[in-house]
Amino acid sequence: ADLSVVEEYELIKVDPRLSPLQAASIIGNPSAAWLMLSMSGLERGDWIIQNSANSAVGRAVIEMANDKGYHTINVVRDRPNIAELKADLLRLGRDIVWTEEEVSTEGRAFEGRPKLGLNGEERVACEFLIYSVEEERSSHTVS
Repeated sequence: ADLSVVEEYELIKVDPRLSPLQAASIIGNPSAAWLMLSMSGLERGDWIIQNSANSAVGRAVIEMANDKGYHTINVVRDRPNIAELKADLLRLGRDIVWTEEEVSTEGRAFEGRPKLGLNGEERVACEFLIYSVEEERSSHTVS
């Protein structure tokens, strides 16, 4: 094993209950969210739609988008505790959380056109991601 001497401020204290893989995601997931948002060319007030919104990357996207003044439509799978999950995600941002089923009802009536679609998984919501992203050269769907 190699050893290195580092300053305390260069370290992150990790909960010992986390696996090495979970601990590594503390750095990787927010970085992925930041990279996707920073390369998007979005402007304050623009809309993003993403599925897998309750994943670590999805949550980071919601928080960072909120800080930058972007709006988010966050799509999640339906589950018994959906009201609790929706409330949790809405606390991170301030916009919309839909289940995949709600996408086909509320989503079709939504008048906005997202400029960025983030596809965290290949499921029903992916079709709406493609349909909903504004048809301009500046729009992106990232898988």
